[in-house]
Amino acid sequence: MNNEILKPYKKIISNALYPKMYNDISLSTGRNAISAYKKSTGDNDGIIELMVFYVERGNQFTVDFGDINEQFYNSLISMFRKIVSILQKSSQFIVDLYLPRLRAIVKSAEGIGWGYYGEISECIEEAFPHTNSLV
Repeated sequence: MNNEILKPYKKIISNALYPKMYNDISLSTGRNAISAYKKSTGDNDGIIELMVFYVERGNQFTVDFGDINEQFYNSLISMFRKIVSILQKSSQFIVDLYLPRLRAIVKSAEGIGWGYYGEISECIEEAFPHTNSLV
């Protein structure tokens, strides 16, 4: 995974999921950036990094600015589930790299509605029950 190559994709994702104006949120633009990276590099580690970054930015936006809408949360939940599914098939090194970041997302989402918190916390608890703690 080359962080320099990831930078422009992360910028696109950040602008799409944490825009300056609420009305400028573009879930599809964020997802398209991940797809473009995947097509151009095939770098699985970079893909996971961008997926986690996607959820982190969207999660931070709602933590900072409050409730969004069902489509927004469904997109974050869907991406979170994909990440967890990938991690379940990954090496322990990759799990150890990304699981703390996913736990941090869950912890920060505790007060968020639309079933978002419940879905992501349940997802990670079911996939990694041996980790027991989300902190």
